[in-house]
Amino acid sequence: MPLRDVSHVFACSVCYDDVLLRSMATALGDRRLFPRFQLLVSLRALPSQPHLVQVGEVQLVTSWNGGATARVYVPTDLLERPDDALPLTALSQLLCSGGVC
Repeated sequence: MPLRDVSHVFACSVCYDDVLLRSMATALGDRRLFPRFQLLVSLRALPSQPHLVQVGEVQLVTSWNGGATARVYVPTDLLERPDDALPLTALSQLLCSGGVC
């Protein structure tokens, strides 16, 4: 699969600096580069930037931490993207967890 077709990204970003995190957010948030991108899960909170917005948190089990908090981000323009480019199943499951939307 070509990288531009990625829709979901997990970043074990505990050692990423702010410059790298901002660059990653800028690239993933650019729908010309990643037209199908819809969700980033990052172990480190993103620094302030205009491309991705945090919509939630999830608890993950890692080899070094039994309860690591990961942040979930979506592109700020997610709702403006064409419907056929975004199968929002994973995002809707996160936002509607516990039967509440």
